[in-house]
Amino acid sequence: MDVCLSTTAAPTYFPSHQFTTNSSDGKTQVFNLVDGGVAANNPTLIAMNLVTRAVHQDTRIVDKKEHLDHFIVLSLGTGLEEGIEWDAKKAATWGSLKWITHDGRTPLIESIMNASSDMVNIHTALMLHHVKENYLRIQEWQLKGSEAKMDLSTDENLRNLVKKGQELLDKPVRSLNLETGRPETVKNDYTNRMALTKMAERLSKEKKLRDKRSASSALSMNGHSVGINI
Repeated sequence: MDVCLSTTAAPTYFPSHQFTTNSSDGKTQVFNLVDGGVAANNPTLIAMNLVTRAVHQDTRIVDKKEHLDHFIVLSLGTGLEEGIEWDAKKAATWGSLKWITHDGRTPLIESIMNASSDMVNIHTALMLHHVKENYLRIQEWQLKGSEAKMDLSTDENLRNLVKKGQELLDKPVRSLNLETGRPETVKNDYTNRMALTKMAERLSKEKKLRDKRSASSALSMNGHSVGINI
């Protein structure tokens, strides 16, 4: 519960959250979470960092080199409002108040959150550009009106979002154009459903291969142990 309340503690949208942890050695640490969705609105790079650190800490792995082609990344966006663009000439005349709230929008907060998410998307795409099939970003770019309000949890809006998600499965895969910052269709006949199925099949094969290796290793160790006992 603390994790959920903390990660959603987005300024002006949801309340900040504080919680305390007690470690096994008796130390107490207080966490004050006030910037949900700001520092890591898109947590992809954090996840990749944790995996890399785990590899370096695992004594069973001999080769510690960072092989980016070993990463298979599925990144799920939470949707963006269609046509989010700010007119620079008009924005240049805004004062502090209009940057905080303008025409029912929150330009400053939206800019920070969207920029943070997009930059992670760009960095991940660049790092895995040589193995494009290893990175799949699924994002709904055409939310409209109330659908884009992340603090609107009415039954009607939630049903609309579920419908949007289901429809998104059969839409073509789109990726961010690194030059224009706009989404572009990869292939008209290649849908998100197809891409997810392909990724799931790859992961399933990898899991079976690892299980087979693990079983062979265990069998080998058991055989060696028996030999010693004899």
